[in-house]
Amino acid sequence: MPVDLSASGIAHIFLRTCSKSAALQRYGVKNKLKMLMYHLYIPLFRSFSPCLALAHETLNRLLYDRSIWRLPRMSQNLCLDPLTAADFPSLAELAGEIWHQHFISMISREQIDYMLAGRYVPEKLSVYLEAPDRWFGLLRLDGRLVGYCSYALTATPGEMKLEQLYLLAEMRGRGLGAYMLDAAERAARQRGCDALALTVNKHNAGAIAVYQRGGFQVREEAVFDIGNGFVMDDYVMEKRLA
Repeated sequence: MPVDLSASGIAHIFLRTCSKSAALQRYGVKNKLKMLMYHLYIPLFRSFSPCLALAHETLNRLLYDRSIWRLPRMSQNLCLDPLTAADFPSLAELAGEIWHQHFISMISREQIDYMLAGRYVPEKLSVYLEAPDRWFGLLRLDGRLVGYCSYALTATPGEMKLEQLYLLAEMRGRGLGAYMLDAAERAARQRGCDALALTVNKHNAGAIAVYQRGGFQVREEAVFDIGNGFVMDDYVMEKRLA
């Protein structure tokens, strides 16, 4: 299995290593950061000056990205499974629950229902089952379906788009969104992409903050006409992977 050498990947490897050691579990955050400085930052500084940017970003992740410190416990059974046809009904039910929880303050109930009906139907979901350029993952925690994400290569060479990333409200703040975001980033890197893009509602402050902590920046504003008199008023955000 390829090793993720991005800043996020290194930070996660470091914390997972700490979590497996009974001795290291007794250390607090400051001690973990001191260990990171000793074992990663200083050696990189002495040996490979081109790696300074990576070292800085990794340290910033550990200092400022709270989701990094809320990774699910290693004892939990967490997996991101490929979508199958048998999952279509449960996915549609989950999407309805999440969307009505989260978007009711941003768009009308009529628009929510319209968008759900256009996305989570077998003819639209079936595209992900065999397409070579797009992927759909279902997040299960201890066997329970709690979220999902999808990503696809775009017409722009070297770019992958994070199409969807959704999580039950009760599961937020536990690092699960970051887990799916990292999966999309790894997939993009493995396919030689140098950019990961996404669109997010301009009023979705929580999601925007998560993406910014993950290294995304607003690239442009965009309004998409989705039919039936509805529009999506979004930011297009991008993270450079090179």
